[in-house]
Amino acid sequence: MTERGTIPSPGYEGGCGMEWLVANGLGGYASSTAVGANTRAYHGLLVSAVDTPADRRLLLSSLDEEAKVGADGRESFQLANHQYPGAVYPRGYAHLQEFAQDPLPRFSYRLGEAEVEKTVFMLPGENSTLVRYCLGGQGEIAVRPLVHCRNFHSASPLPGFSPEQVEGGVRLHSELSFYILSDRASYMPEELRFYNLEYQEEQRRGLAWTEDCYSPGCFRLSWKGEESFAILASTTRSSMPDAAACWECERERAWSLQAPVTGLARAADSFLVRRGRGHSIIAGYHWFNDWGRDAMISLPGLLLSTGRFREARETLCTFAGAMQGGIVPNDLGARSYNTVDASLWFVQAFHQYYQLTGDRELLQELWPSLNSIVQAYTRGTSVARMDQDGLIVSQAGMTWMDARVDGEPVTPRAGKCCEINALWYALLRALSLYAPELGVEWDDELMHRVKKSYRRFWNDDAGCLYDVIDPQDPSVRPNQ
Repeated sequence: MTERGTIPSPGYEGGCGMEWLVANGLGGYASSTAVGANTRAYHGLLVSAVDTPADRRLLLSSLDEEAKVGADGRESFQLANHQYPGAVYPRGYAHLQEFAQDPLPRFSYRLGEAEVEKTVFMLPGENSTLVRYCLGGQGEIAVRPLVHCRNFHSASPLPGFSPEQVEGGVRLHSELSFYILSDRASYMPEELRFYNLEYQEEQRRGLAWTEDCYSPGCFRLSWKGEESFAILASTTRSSMPDAAACWECERERAWSLQAPVTGLARAADSFLVRRGRGHSIIAGYHWFNDWGRDAMISLPGLLLSTGRFREARETLCTFAGAMQGGIVPNDLGARSYNTVDASLWFVQAFHQYYQLTGDRELLQELWPSLNSIVQAYTRGTSVARMDQDGLIVSQAGMTWMDARVDGEPVTPRAGKCCEINALWYALLRALSLYAPELGVEWDDELMHRVKKSYRRFWNDDAGCLYDVIDPQDPSVRPNQ
């Protein structure tokens, strides 16, 4: 990949190994590979967030293009790529000259004497994807949408669809209703079913990996010279926007994003999502919701280093508002509170925010929440309790190593964990600094007790910390 994110002729295997994603700030996204082949059940051109930022549904799986070029249209080129049992068909990757993200995903095809360029982007704050085509030469292009309507987590049986032809395209009624429209291409109904589409990444993971897709019809356009048109897939828009203006606006927005590492600015932006009237942070694509631990660890990098202080403030308020008994949720969408460290990372994220902004108003607003964390951990909760030495004892499976099999934690880490107690000390130290600013009485005795007790973590033989003490575990893990 070049400095501006261009990959010349990646080939099928190479292209399938490189994935792209654009998001809409709601938890919805469009995502596929550098050759446009869907290798995951999570891939698709419109994955809609029904209950922002959760309950995501795959609606538009792909757009299959076929171009007949030249004055007589004798040369035909298919641009799609689908993995079927034992075969890839069509083989659009053979005509792909380059894939680029500059800054939006762009596919450039050479078709004899003609050229087709396809750019994919989403409209911010909408479950709407625009695919813009720029054409050169002469010919006729047909674009066929392949759709589904399912939870994005797994390949599933195809539900029923009821197509309704509308101005500019079609409205599809299934478990959800959505539109597929074009500004210039004419829509022609022609229902087809595509059988046994395979997702090789899901096969590798041992999950459901085969499904069918439905196509209600296709869009057709004849062109000569340099022309452009667009396809819209949307749960809300019943008419086409100005695709060229939307493309330019989203390009400018994407290029305007700032980050210490320039190439990461747009990636960082995709993790920020709306939740209610505020913001939150998606823990990871494709399958995660907004998780407390992940959000608080990543907030300084995603939002503070990029200068997005307003969104950082709103994210902190979102998680503070979801606290129960001094515990920040592990999974905000599921309202699960089975984590010992999310609350501690919350204080770390706020502390870094406060150091950069000096936001006294937010400190005053969040002080009861910050203090409630101390009270919860000193009293004891379902996830942790404080011992007489001031150190925090974690219950089994409540740290970052929380994977479970048949309900049992794979790595329990029950006891006094090194990073949990480092965060505990950092929390107490931060609050000891805030209290005088707010004119609140604060006793530093517990902070000093924790500092003294923490020396027990040092493993002189190994030259590093014990991972857990009481009981002692000398394992070396990345949390050190």
